[in-house]
Amino acid sequence: MNFTKLINKLLGSGNESQSEPVCCSVFINGNDELFNAAFNTLNSLNTGRIKDFAARCRILTTGSIQEIRNRFYHLRHANYGYCLGTEYTKPDFGLLKKYGGNDFPAVLAAGMMHQSGYCREDCTVLISDYPEYICLTLYGFNDWVPQVRSASEKSFFNMLPKADLINVIRAYSEIDRIIRSNRFSKKQFDKARSQLAERISRESRTDVISAIKTVIQSNDRCNLYFPLLRDRLISPETAESIIKTEEAAIADRLAPLVIDKYDLPVEHLIEMTESRFPRTRYVAARRLYEKSGLWQNSDRLLLDKSNSVIKLLCRNTGSLWNAMPYFIRLYYAPEEYICFPVRMAISKRSYIYLSTREHAEEIRRAIEENPLPENLTAEIYREIGVI
Repeated sequence: MNFTKLINKLLGSGNESQSEPVCCSVFINGNDELFNAAFNTLNSLNTGRIKDFAARCRILTTGSIQEIRNRFYHLRHANYGYCLGTEYTKPDFGLLKKYGGNDFPAVLAAGMMHQSGYCREDCTVLISDYPEYICLTLYGFNDWVPQVRSASEKSFFNMLPKADLINVIRAYSEIDRIIRSNRFSKKQFDKARSQLAERISRESRTDVISAIKTVIQSNDRCNLYFPLLRDRLISPETAESIIKTEEAAIADRLAPLVIDKYDLPVEHLIEMTESRFPRTRYVAARRLYEKSGLWQNSDRLLLDKSNSVIKLLCRNTGSLWNAMPYFIRLYYAPEEYICFPVRMAISKRSYIYLSTREHAEEIRRAIEENPLPENLTAEIYREIGVI
């Protein structure tokens, strides 16, 4: 079979008895590569197959915003120059709405990724009645067809007042992707970002957290929290509530950002210096020192597993002299540091700070002022090279 006959077979034009183009069947059965060709022949489908086509589009629009975005970008790029010779013919959207039922908005959403600018414009205009797809209109801000950009901007601002809070938050988390290209209108971008931020800022702490917690996947929730915290769209009380009430995986990832952007109480910062994440411990210790200098029991971080935390404390104490008795006192206290015994902290982690003759003398003086068992003193001397 030559290429022309293959094209005709896929389009359904080579067999008069065939009830529908083969490309539609292939797409409905899960092959996204033929989406453009299938969409271009929608007017030839019967009622049942319209429902099947719409249901297939619903699958494409189901999942997290990241999954939908990646799926649609793949769909669009996979179809570049691959329309099988078909041309876009405006479908009967009234008929599609009638027989597509609840899946009709998904057909419009899929049409926004069509190769034809006319199709993208038609679908973008009609989707303004379905605010749950507000995120997809943002991608149209960067479309290379001016008419599609204009339709996307108009639909976005029509959808915003009607959109649920979670969809507004999703849109805000995606808006920075617009600036990756230079086709967007800066005026419209600034307006969209400002109105999204204003809408989120008006919501109560309970509503914001409750909306985001409807998202099941931890990574997706974290991605939604991040821009809100980065841009301080939620209050310090809400930020603290997120860190205290969210699951550990999310709280630990967001903690450094919250510490950096918000003025947290000293008590909360001290708690964060015990985080399992080195970055959180470091940022919390740095902010604590900036706020109030050394705090009670801050010297325990001199035995931290992270070199960056140790260096921070050593740099801020100015001298190791005050820390030496602490090292010695805890030298044999593995029950307090089971995962990282203090003896190893001295000999392997902190030795880089104790290797000079000056520090060795400081340790000698510390031991003289804090008598230890003779065998322990001898072992410490051997490790730091003091005879």
